[in-house]
Amino acid sequence: RAIQQARLMATVLRQAQDGGERSGTTVLVTGAAGFVGGHLLELLEQGDDWITAWLRPDTEPSVVGRRVGWLSVEMHDRDAVHAAVKQTRPEAIYHLAGVPHVGDSWSHTHETFAGNVLATHYLFDALRREGLTPRVLITSSATVYQPASHALRESDPVNPNTPYGTSKLAQEMVARRSWEDDGIPGLMARSFNHVGPRQAPSFVAPSMARQIAEIEAGRKQAQLALGNLDTERDIMDVRDTVRAYRALMQSAKPGVPYNVC
Repeated sequence: RAIQQARLMATVLRQAQDGGERSGTTVLVTGAAGFVGGHLLELLEQGDDWITAWLRPDTEPSVVGRRVGWLSVEMHDRDAVHAAVKQTRPEAIYHLAGVPHVGDSWSHTHETFAGNVLATHYLFDALRREGLTPRVLITSSATVYQPASHALRESDPVNPNTPYGTSKLAQEMVARRSWEDDGIPGLMARSFNHVGPRQAPSFVAPSMARQIAEIEAGRKQAQLALGNLDTERDIMDVRDTVRAYRALMQSAKPGVPYNVC
């Protein structure tokens, strides 16, 4: 069923592309229905590229655009990923799909590694099997670094202290191996915290905003429930984050990590 759906949706997207003036490349965005994915699609829609947006089954598209074609793909299914890649044949890939929550990774370790590592492996495996070598941007995380009291640089030691951070470091290793062994340009963006519209309330900034709104509305006691307040964090607007991703897609060196902060 997944393979049939991939073929159908890819055919629809090709027809849409063939029906208009084709001036850009075919770009794939995985995890496109997520927080960052929606903002990236809005940015890419301003250009000339044709975009295939992958989302998990039973989820809803986040952005409707003239150049965006949505495709439901279960990235835990190796055959479904291969079928979708075979039909789409992307020329550039923003790989945003994954499990994003650091705290939840302690109680959902299997899901974290499956979503961040196994899905990435299946994506590169499909590209290798099809002989495709698009530039693939991997959205890693600053949590791969050993905690430090100074501003982190790419040369600082990596030593993740959470299952999430470990999964992100493993994801980088998959991308680096694909570049060194298969010639698929894996680009590594180590993103720091980013916030903005449509972020889920399970994350710190929207959680604080919701609690303040509930306090002001009289539905909650005037006390914020927060985590560790001693940690210093770099925070940026998600719309700046996706602009950095686009810049990295254009000029980053494969196999080299870049801090996005």
